[in-house]
Amino acid sequence: MDAGKFVRTCVALVVFGVWSPTAFADDDDDDDERKGKIKIPFIIDRQAGAEIAVREPSMCEGKASGKIKWDKEDGEVEISAKFKGLPYRPTYCYDDFNGNPSTPWNEYPDCVEDGKWQIWLMAHIMTKTNVFYYDADTGELIANEFDLPNGPPENAIPVELPVSQLMCTDFFESKPHNLKAKVKFTFDYHQMLDPVNSGGVYATALPTDLDHFYDPDFWGPYYTEGGLPQEEAFNMDNVLDEFEAGTSGMILSTSYEPFPKPEYLHARDNLMIGWGGQVPEDAFPPVIPPPEYEECGTYQLVPDWSVFVPPEPEPEPEP
Repeated sequence: MDAGKFVRTCVALVVFGVWSPTAFADDDDDDDERKGKIKIPFIIDRQAGAEIAVREPSMCEGKASGKIKWDKEDGEVEISAKFKGLPYRPTYCYDDFNGNPSTPWNEYPDCVEDGKWQIWLMAHIMTKTNVFYYDADTGELIANEFDLPNGPPENAIPVELPVSQLMCTDFFESKPHNLKAKVKFTFDYHQMLDPVNSGGVYATALPTDLDHFYDPDFWGPYYTEGGLPQEEAFNMDNVLDEFEAGTSGMILSTSYEPFPKPEYLHARDNLMIGWGGQVPEDAFPPVIPPPEYEECGTYQLVPDWSVFVPPEPEPEPEP
């Protein structure tokens, strides 16, 4: 395995834009004021990977929206949302065709019943980097730096890769008689901690085996486990700096979670995703559902990691 060639390839990916964030329009707000809000319309087709797209008839006929509000002087960030048609304690299972999306690094429950919802803020979209370690002998992924508190094994190859960051609100649910919900959650402006008092998670798509770097069958998702250290938490100044500079947008998404949440899912989202939205609204295109679900219906996506895999370079000419 040519580790040096892989690292050079990763650098090229960042430089030439395979992993680069989408460029957004600049924001004209006064940077010094740091007080404002953004309304985010929600749609039902805002999923990815092997996630379950929760698209119940009540949602197709209903509506939802979110809002992010910040005030640096008061030291607060507020995430709020309104829902009309939010399913109340449904049961969902990963389907037989795609199966449970668990990986050697991230576990998910087969089914969720009598669950509740959470809202996720995603920012720093592919603008931060983490070190991921790979086995020098086999080329297989070992883990992210934050999942190795005692450090990597001696035979590990460090590879720095771009990541995005997510953090969640507390749990909520709709009223069973009308499926409506109106929620508001407040966070510290300089350190947005989640309900387990962590800094959230880092997430990315990456090769799971360096010897099969150009094979999409060996690519997949990775989320850090157990919650990030508090010093890694969102500082709204940094989130706004990137948004106003046009290097990262902001995404709000809802996930359907087991309640209470098992230890292995602490700080991570279960991959059963409902309404979501983003700013700018055209940053990423919505998911196109299969024909049988074009109008409505909950289904599990078939993952396609090929969009993350760079083209294999031409062989170097012989001297």
